[in-house]
Amino acid sequence: MRQLLALLTLATTFACARDSAGPRAGPLVLDVDVNRAVIGVGDTATVTVRLRNRGPFPVSFTTGGCMVLPYISAEPSGEIVYPTGGKWVCTLELRRMTLEAGGEETLQFRVRGAADSGSGRDATLPRGTYLVQATFWSQEFRLRAEPVALTVE
Repeated sequence: MRQLLALLTLATTFACARDSAGPRAGPLVLDVDVNRAVIGVGDTATVTVRLRNRGPFPVSFTTGGCMVLPYISAEPSGEIVYPTGGKWVCTLELRRMTLEAGGEETLQFRVRGAADSGSGRDATLPRGTYLVQATFWSQEFRLRAEPVALTVE
């Protein structure tokens, strides 16, 4: 019984450590940038999410239909407000990709300040304080970008 408990504890520890990788795990780096930290109702900001290979060699990985997942959470509740309802639509398609040394994959979307929340490809946010975040998932790597603050006034 003790051996089983010890094995379960080790398996849980390794699983949690693998899933909680920070933004600087190995040669791949995941960054989030918002061009304007404060916007008003009717204004827009551009969010850029970059997956970069900062290593000297190509890096290959296997990923599904949602390689990079951006999301926005309201502060201080932590409720995910983008994508609307906290739901992503991803395919189950697996693909093998290689990111060359110094190469990057970029994803951009806009955030618009509005009187009410909206839906669609771009984020529409009411007045408030938010954290813009992103994750990268592959069979080989798990990355989470450092959150960036965004305020809609």
